[in-house]
Amino acid sequence: MKFVKHYLAGLSLAVPVALTGINAQAEEPLAQGLDKFLGGIYAPSQLEDFSHYFNQVVAENSGKWGALVSGNRAPLTVEDYNESWFDNNDWHGGLENSIQFARDNDFPYRFHVLIWGSQQPSFLNGYVDEPETQRMAIEAWFDVLAERYADDFDFLEVVNEPVNDAPDADSSSGVNYIEALGGTGETGWDWIITSFEMARERFPNSQLMINEYNVISGGVINPYTDIIDLLHERELIDAIGFQAHAFSTTGPTETLAANLDRLAEYGLPIYVTEMDIDAPGGNERTQLREYRRVFSLFWEHEAVEGVTLWGFRPGIWREEANLIREDGSERPAVDWLRCYMDGQRHPDSHAGIVPGQEVTVPSNATAGDGYGEILDCYGAHSSPTDGWHVSGGTGQSVLDVTEDGRVTPVAGASFEQSSYTLDVVARMGDSESEPVTVNVVIGGWQDRPPSAELPSGGGSSSGSTGLLFLTLLGLLGLGRWARRA
Repeated sequence: MKFVKHYLAGLSLAVPVALTGINAQAEEPLAQGLDKFLGGIYAPSQLEDFSHYFNQVVAENSGKWGALVSGNRAPLTVEDYNESWFDNNDWHGGLENSIQFARDNDFPYRFHVLIWGSQQPSFLNGYVDEPETQRMAIEAWFDVLAERYADDFDFLEVVNEPVNDAPDADSSSGVNYIEALGGTGETGWDWIITSFEMARERFPNSQLMINEYNVISGGVINPYTDIIDLLHERELIDAIGFQAHAFSTTGPTETLAANLDRLAEYGLPIYVTEMDIDAPGGNERTQLREYRRVFSLFWEHEAVEGVTLWGFRPGIWREEANLIREDGSERPAVDWLRCYMDGQRHPDSHAGIVPGQEVTVPSNATAGDGYGEILDCYGAHSSPTDGWHVSGGTGQSVLDVTEDGRVTPVAGASFEQSSYTLDVVARMGDSESEPVTVNVVIGGWQDRPPSAELPSGGGSSSGSTGLLFLTLLGLLGLGRWARRA
């Protein structure tokens, strides 16, 4: 497979050809040197600094049949494409450029997509009663791509969303050409088998894939595995893809893991084809925590050989899922991704702590109780961190960190300002991370009486002792005043 060549190239230290800007934090892709890829989509809004983050390419829209054949065009033969389409269709430029970009950087390329129920040429609905004509058009579509790009598609999505969006809808939003591929037939999915047989004949050197959403959540896992069973027993499928858009990964980690394990039973490589995680309402902390939970689950599974993010800059399909802000700065999830990948490269050293974190501790916090959570550069369920300590910062005398990474007040200390910094170190056996500064905000600090001491978790009586002392002083003063009178 050509992917082996791309992977070996990815292990080199050569700097990729880049579409660059001023905001990327590193010259190399985040997964450089690892045995899995982190991919991205090729789209106009996503090109800046692409190769500073990603090392696999898929065109977001420009490989879809309906994007390439628009308007009044109705190509039924390869000659129809060659004569009028490739020289005149603007969308073709996007497909060609995405492939050339992968070539220039020696990144593996995934083609998206041959057969789907959406974004397909509308002219096909004019031949619903002529499946032979539709079949001619489908074969021409396969043939022209094979003629031009058979050696460029490392991965080829043969069918996209077969359960949720089959090509059986005769409407303005879909197309109906399922009968041209054999319909449901004896297996219930004959049209998919036919599509893969046609693809195997034309793209013998590409890994043939299937792709679907709501698989990992369990919504369509049963019919999806039914389809994979049919393809696998016929040796027509080389890899399994599943989408991981934000709406499908919010369920329990145990559910996601169980469905991932179920897909892995086939012994085929698994690719997370379209992943994004929202920052709902701009809540970047939520996005960060979900990346630690979900992305790490996928990445660390032995059957998963690559993850592709469905965009990372503003202008993507999931509007709240961008990892780069409008001003070009990176959201915290990127900081985590970067240090997480570094930890994957150097497993014997502690990967570190996510920079730029902020924790809120209430002004009436109890010493010994933990507040907030400091996040390290590991997965939420795979962290080897076994301890923390504070090495400096303006809050070192009044704040500490518990063994599970939460901030706690020091017994008997007083908060004298509304925020502090802590230089925090994480420990993994004998290995320690570099100190990272964590900002600590004292919630409700303005409402506290001046110099009020913190309550102690150990039931200290220092507060009541002080009150008794002040009371005695008051009584003595009152007695002296009475004798003078």
